[in-house]
Amino acid sequence: KAVRTGRDGIENEHLKVALDRRGYLRIYDRKRRRQVFAGAGAIPLVMEDTSDTWSHNVRAYRKVVGRFKRTGARVIESGPVRGCLEVDYAFRDSCLRFRFLLGTGEAHVTIQARVDWRQTFQALKLSFPIPSRPETWTSDTPYGTVVRAVDGGEEPVRQWVDMSGEDRGVAIANDSKYGCSAEP
Repeated sequence: KAVRTGRDGIENEHLKVALDRRGYLRIYDRKRRRQVFAGAGAIPLVMEDTSDTWSHNVRAYRKVVGRFKRTGARVIESGPVRGCLEVDYAFRDSCLRFRFLLGTGEAHVTIQARVDWRQTFQALKLSFPIPSRPETWTSDTPYGTVVRAVDGGEEPVRQWVDMSGEDRGVAIANDSKYGCSAEP
């Protein structure tokens, strides 16, 4: 089946990807007939960060000082094999661009992100609220994996994180290094 791309989203036989009224990501799982996130996902939050370069002694980033706001959205790829929706956001002097890509037969969404970060003593954090409340989450480490408690603490993560409950879950893969927290 071909990918269908419209002004407000992309869909294939597995998923329907759309933007909510604020411009944040919503994913509907057609097979399970439910939303993937509790509300929207990939919400770009601006967190207070007054720590040093390596965030020594930081247990968690808890103080949200703002959110990126959508400034534009457009379809940049609309074919039978793949669709791509590009969305621009801004927070003060910083800019963020997401590309949401969905291909034929894919049961995952690829998100490409570019950020022009101009804020000082602040950090960008993406929020992916999920409806289930697992007690643990799993991520990769050099040469292995680690299972961590869902306690809100910031942890280093290399390339992927998985939060799965009894009947649903979300996995996020990344081509970089970053920190992650899972809120109870």
